[in-house]
Amino acid sequence: LFKNNLSVDRESIFYLNTYGSLYSIDQKKFNINWFINLNSSINLNLSNLFSGSNIVNYDDKLLLSANQFFYTINSKSGSVIYKKNFSSNIKPLVINNYVFLVTKDNFLISMNLTNGEIIYSYNLDKKISEFGKTNSKKIEVKNIFIADNKLFIFLKNSHVIKLNLKGEIIEIFK
Repeated sequence: LFKNNLSVDRESIFYLNTYGSLYSIDQKKFNINWFINLNSSINLNLSNLFSGSNIVNYDDKLLLSANQFFYTINSKSGSVIYKKNFSSNIKPLVINNYVFLVTKDNFLISMNLTNGEIIYSYNLDKKISEFGKTNSKKIEVKNIFIADNKLFIFLKNSHVIKLNLKGEIIEIFK
C-alpha cells in the first residue's frame, strides 16, 4: 500500500500524496512552487488509491514511479524530462548518472539518467533460473542496494542476489 511521500533538497520540499499529486514547496516561505498530477485515473475513491514509489532527488531531478510509469522530473520547474512505460514499487538507485531499478514485472533496468536511454533490461526470474539451472519462478523483491560497485537485490524469501553493474549475476545466497 502506497503512503504519502516526502523528499527535500536545498530549497524545496517535495510531497507526493496518495492521489498522485506531486508538489514542490519552498522551504523558507512554504509557498507552492509547482505541482503536477501523475495519476491519469479520474476514479479518486479510496478503493482505487494511487500506486507510487519513494522519490529520489538527484542533480535537480526527481525520479519516481507512479502507477504504470517511471518519471524523471525537473525539480526546479516540475516539467517532465521523460516518462517510461514501466514502474516500480521499490525506490530506484542512482550511481554515476545511471539509474538502477526493479520493475513491478521483475525486470532489472539500468538507464542513463541524462537522456533516458535504457542500457539493459533483464527478466530477473529468467536470469535466476538460468543461473541456478532451475525452472523459472516468480520472485518477490524486497529492496535493492549498491555496495562496492555491486548490486544487491534482497528478496522476500530471505535470498540475496549479487550482480555486477552490467546486470550479470555473481552469486545468490541466503
